[in-house]
Amino acid sequence: MMKLDDKYEVANEIYWHILDTLPNDIRKLCVEFDPKNEGTRNTEIGMNLYFGIEDILAEYCEELQ
Repeated sequence: MMKLDDKYEVANEIYWHILDTLPNDIRKLCVEFDPKNEGTRNTEIGMNLYFGIEDILAEYCEELQ
């Protein structure tokens, strides 16, 4: 059974794999520059995509129990 930490790790891997395959103009819809930490942060669209992936993983984990 997938543990909670595993779900987050897998969701993160899937999310970044998807983003890495997108053209930059589309990727910018999901991730933007974060001046506070000089890194990146998710936009609302990016958060919706990430949490959607988490939800799908949670559903599949429930079905496998």
